[in-house]
Amino acid sequence: MKLGEKLRYLREVEGSMRGLDRAMTQQELVRAISALPAEFGVGILLVEENAEVAATLCRQVVVLQLGQVAYSGGAQELFGDAQLRDSLLALPAHGAMSGRPL
Repeated sequence: MKLGEKLRYLREVEGSMRGLDRAMTQQELVRAISALPAEFGVGILLVEENAEVAATLCRQVVVLQLGQVAYSGGAQELFGDAQLRDSLLALPAHGAMSGRPL
């Protein structure tokens, strides 16, 4: 079996919605994407600039800065460590990054 048969690539999904029907909220989009692996037996490779979406959907993350890997590891470790998160992502200490749901 080829890897491509079990892996799906999603790129900036929230941004892609700008030209589509805006009836789907960010929360609905996250729910729909999170159901894909169990429903279809596929893995998801998500490329997303919205850190809240990534924090909600991903177990493993890779953060790139200027084309170089700045962090590679668990999403919980990154988003759970305020100092690490803020240094890599320049995010405020509120919202989903501090545990509040989307």
